[in-house]
Amino acid sequence: MIHRRCGIEDLTISLCPERSEGTLSNKLTCKESQLFFVYILASLSGTLYVGLTDDLRRRVEEHRLGFVDSFTKKYNVNRLMYYETFHDSKIAEHRERQIKKWRREKKLALFAKTNPRWEDLSKQLSGLSGSYKVVLM
Repeated sequence: MIHRRCGIEDLTISLCPERSEGTLSNKLTCKESQLFFVYILASLSGTLYVGLTDDLRRRVEEHRLGFVDSFTKKYNVNRLMYYETFHDSKIAEHRERQIKKWRREKKLALFAKTNPRWEDLSKQLSGLSGSYKVVLM
């Protein structure tokens, strides 16, 4: 169970390393690790939204384009402020529920150090394919 948080440094993790040497028994079929993301979106006016997904890039784009009639579409909440990455869906679900219960000030404090200018982090997600860009705190 690995837990990574959004923050200061970038780290690219290959989810399916090449296995070309060794005997047939050593050549294992590689399955991509399933990742889950708890994320915080904000509008330009400061409205916050906490969500959970297994495909952060796709989900942020859905919010941005307003594909679903929802809170985020109504209040134009579509800027990625913060995200955490999990390998276990139950832990991710627990973390999402935990953050959703927090007061606004505590949510803001969560990303204040790593994203003090409220920059849209979705630009960092554009290069994801075959490996995931995970940002560490």
